Amino acid sequence: MERNQNKTTVGAIVKKYLPLAIIIWLGLGLKLFYSRADAGDLRWILAPTARAVETVTGRTFVFDAAEGYRTPDHAATIAPVCAGVNFMIIIIVMTGILLIGNTQGWRRTVVSTVAVIVVAYAFTIAVNTVRIAIALALYDADVSFGVLTRVRLHRLAGIAVYFAATCAVYYGVKAFLRGRSAGCPGSVGGIGDEPGCLNRVISENKAQSGRQTPVMVSAALPVICYLGVTVGLPLLRGSAARNGGLFIEHLVSAFMVLAVAGMVVLVWRRMMFVDRPKR
Repeated sequence: MERNQNKTTVGAIVKKYLPLAIIIWLGLGLKLFYSRADAGDLRWILAPTARAVETVTGRTFVFDAAEGYRTPDHAATIAPVCAGVNFMIIIIVMTGILLIGNTQGWRRTVVSTVAVIVVAYAFTIAVNTVRIAIALALYDADVSFGVLTRVRLHRLAGIAVYFAATCAVYYGVKAFLRGRSAGCPGSVGGIGDEPGCLNRVISENKAQSGRQTPVMVSAALPVICYLGVTVGLPLLRGSAARNGGLFIEHLVSAFMVLAVAGMVVLVWRRMMFVDRPKR
């Protein structure tokens, strides 16, 4: 009896955590591949990104095996470092932890895993296109403010776009899961047309806010995933030591953006989820 119970317990643990372990290992494997990849290896993401940037900005990009995709006059380059693979890893791991951990059954887990990867790929191209378009606009406008040179503004804008998109995905998936748990059938986010369904989801959001969950606790997952991929892994691999000055600048820029984002999220939570006293 006890042996059967132990087998059942082990089986339940494997069934619950193995999909999450696979997602994390997938992210680590993609990070390892990215660290060794050149422009040719990354054409699967650089090419659609370049085409999307062409559509948005009206510029023309051509492939250069040594650099990536560049304009004919070499004024702008979408290099491997600009591919957005780190962001894609963040989205895959974070969404996998949120979504696959709440999925029952192996078939649904496999479907969810494939869906997470496909959506992360498409979303990465879209977000990276916005980031590159903003960077090109800043360069064209020759914007700088003292120590905030064009290069540093480029870095800050990129971190802000990526982290804002990471938070948008996080809160979007959380809303989807709340809608599903509220029993709302149908459309995106689990919020269908059933009367009162949207109100139930909003009430659940407010109830969770009413439990006084600290803002940095509620937003811990996107912060951990972002810093883990962009700061933690480079530290572990030693690449941070090889690029000391640039890494420190990135670290400072990241914490500046995270500090501002934390304040914005705090204000947003107070405005959206806290009931005002009736007069």
